[in-house]
Amino acid sequence: MIIPKVIVFISVCLYVLFKEELETCGPFWMGILIAFIAWIITGYFYIGKLEKTNDPDVAITTCNVLCAKDGTMTSGSFSGTIIYVHGSSSEKSVYKYYYQQEDGGIKLGSISVDDTTLYFLEDGEEPRIETISTTWYYMNYNNNPATRCLETTNITYKLYIPEGSITNVYEFDTE
Repeated sequence: MIIPKVIVFISVCLYVLFKEELETCGPFWMGILIAFIAWIITGYFYIGKLEKTNDPDVAITTCNVLCAKDGTMTSGSFSGTIIYVHGSSSEKSVYKYYYQQEDGGIKLGSISVDDTTLYFLEDGEEPRIETISTTWYYMNYNNNPATRCLETTNITYKLYIPEGSITNVYEFDTE
């Protein structure tokens, strides 16, 4: 990130410029204090002008899906001895799928159900997953790319499946 580099550079320059005057006027800690105050002021003026961009960077990648299935993924760890055992586990819903790589290999992938929207295919389309990566960021000084900072990225998925892949099953257990 460029903000700390700019602030440190300005602080060091100010300290070097006024080093002799600071040594004759007072103790060394006074010079450090002045450099720190310059660092704070520079950061305030720099960060105060940051604005969130109106249009984020959006990157879309697509891969063809050979087969897909919904399921759950359990993760966690347990450790301990015979007397005391501790640990944790969590479970989340995922879509697992096989896709073909560019070199011809087949690989297993999984995506979170919470970040995925399902779509039915139109005639002539193949099952696929679109990964949409949206990056929001802040800019300074008239949107100069050199001052881009504080990026946040949101990844969502679009899973295109054949018509009839989802079946209606209603089960009620009154026990």
